[in-house]
Amino acid sequence: MNIANFLQRIEALMVTTWIISTYFKTALFFYAFVLGTAQLLKLKSYRPLIFPVAFLIYGLWYLIVKNIIFYVKEVLAYWVDWDLTNAFAFPLILLVLHHIRKRISRNNQLT
Repeated sequence: MNIANFLQRIEALMVTTWIISTYFKTALFFYAFVLGTAQLLKLKSYRPLIFPVAFLIYGLWYLIVKNIIFYVKEVLAYWVDWDLTNAFAFPLILLVLHHIRKRISRNNQLT
């Protein structure tokens, strides 16, 4: 791209800006997810969750749809399992943890 024989290679600047902004956006989302999970689980520090969440994200990158054929052939076959896990298993685990913590705190108040 050449504008008035002065501004050249603007697309390289735009790509660099896009990559840097994507990196910071991903880092911000990662930090927010780890911090929010630590607060949800009432942990004193979010640092023990950094590596497990990073490995989880690294393991789930396969779900990125490369094209519609990949999506139809591969992702839909596992979508029911994925949806059931996220819709029922995780909330159920969080509910059980909440009741356990509530019962423990109630027992500590009684003693």
